[in-house]
This record gives sequence, structure tokens and C-alpha cells, in this order.
Amino acid sequence: MIIVATLLIFNRGVAMLRSRWPAFDHLIEPPPTVVVQDGNVVKASLDKEGLSVEDVQMAVREHGVDKLSDVKVAVLENDGSISVVTRGGERLRRRRRRVRFLRP
Repeated sequence: MIIVATLLIFNRGVAMLRSRWPAFDHLIEPPPTVVVQDGNVVKASLDKEGLSVEDVQMAVREHGVDKLSDVKVAVLENDGSISVVTRGGERLRRRRRRVRFLRP
């Protein structure tokens, strides 16, 4: 019972800090990261997030887009999913698969 009460108090405290100080909110939940802009991969963002170009290409293909040049913007969301907006203005979003295969 004490553990549950401690978790509830901690959760309430974090919620209060997030509502009062936006900087604290960014520490807990950073803003989304642009990984593709106008068909070009943003290498600095990939390095920062620990992604490879192949990861981005795979995510774009999962959204039904064949080429990176057809992508207006792709954003790595806070939950790990990648949102894709095509040059035609169509916004596509799918949850990223949690299961990954190990490369030899």
C-alpha cells in the first residue's frame, strides 16, 4: 500500500512540475525530431537519435512511399513512431513495430 501511495504522489508531483515549467516538460518528453526534409535525410537528427538511413527508408516504405524524394517531411515522434507527409500533402502515420531482427 505504501508503494502505491508513493507512486501516486510521485506521479502527481511530476504532473505539477510539467504544467508549471515548460522546460521541465521538455526534459521529460522532448519535442519531435525532423528526420527527412524535402526528400533529404537530416543526418544531424539521425546521429542525435541513433537512427540509420536504412531505418528511415524502412519506415517510409512501411507508409507506402517508395522513394525518399516523394517525402516532404518525416518526423520521429516521442513514442518512437515516424510520421510522414508526402509532397502531395497526405499525412501518413503508423506505429513503429517493436520487434526488430538482429543483423549478423
